[in-house]
Amino acid sequence: MTQEQDLARRITRQLDQGLAEIRPGIAYRLRLAREAALERSEGEGEFALQWAWAGGHAPRGLVRFLSPQYLLPVALLLLGLLGVGYWQTTSPSTEVIEIDTALLTDELPLNAYLDSGFEAWLKRSQPQ
Repeated sequence: MTQEQDLARRITRQLDQGLAEIRPGIAYRLRLAREAALERSEGEGEFALQWAWAGGHAPRGLVRFLSPQYLLPVALLLLGLLGVGYWQTTSPSTEVIEIDTALLTDELPLNAYLDSGFEAWLKRSQPQ
């Protein structure tokens, strides 16, 4: 016997002892409500969406992926991917690519851009 079954038996025993103090009309209504609840729980199919699995088993198949524990991370992941895609298309990196392309296709040799004197000449020649 597991601890869970032992706890369930002790709780049932305590509830049964308290049942003697309840009036017969209330006890009858409680019994009808319990039977109705048991009938409803037995009528659920195997693929019923369950939010709490106390004493039961997790649903099988694709339905279990509809629970919030799976949907929330997937939604956040998709939102993040969309954000990164938007940021990549609107980032100023296209301007950097255009400048690099213009510098590399210009008639000046690459060593001219590395010369510190050329950098000083560029600063002086820019309109202020």
